[in-house]
Amino acid sequence: MPPAKIQLKGQFELDRRAPEALSLQIARQLQAAIEEGRVTRGTRLPSTRALARTLAVSRNTAVAAYEELAARGFVRSRRGGGVSA
Repeated sequence: MPPAKIQLKGQFELDRRAPEALSLQIARQLQAAIEEGRVTRGTRLPSTRALARTLAVSRNTAVAAYEELAARGFVRSRRGGGVSA
């Protein structure tokens, strides 16, 4: 069975005037969603391009958010295989 996909549109509140970087805001909110069970382990997350487009941020911001979550141990990424919670 292929991993489930997640829809993130409308689930994030980004404050572009906050001192916290957008990538950290995204990482914090995704981490909370994983911890609260709204995103289950094994769920395939959107590509960095799709995440960036959905949230109206740069792709570099999306990459940084996923890298932060990977460093914290909340997601795994594989080249060509996407990012999974």
